[in-house]
Amino acid sequence: MGKHEVLRLDAKSSSKGQVTIPAEIRQMIGLEPGGSVQFVTDGEGGVRIVAKRKDISHLFGLLGPIDGPIDVDEAIEEAVWARNRPDRTEYDV
Repeated sequence: MGKHEVLRLDAKSSSKGQVTIPAEIRQMIGLEPGGSVQFVTDGEGGVRIVAKRKDISHLFGLLGPIDGPIDVDEAIEEAVWARNRPDRTEYDV
């Protein structure tokens, strides 16, 4: 299975919303038995499944494409403001 190979695998959800991740996908993302996953949305209806790891490599790409260096302090400030802005509604993200 190549790194850029496209797969389309089906799975059904149970009445509790549980889905078995196909073995090929578990292997591809490095998901070990008992491991955790994150579901990352792209804002356009797409979802990525990422295996969480003990290091921070599973966070790569979480903020989308980055054109160059970023000011981490400024990014934190912007995130805090967005979460606490006065016009934010209860369901606004």
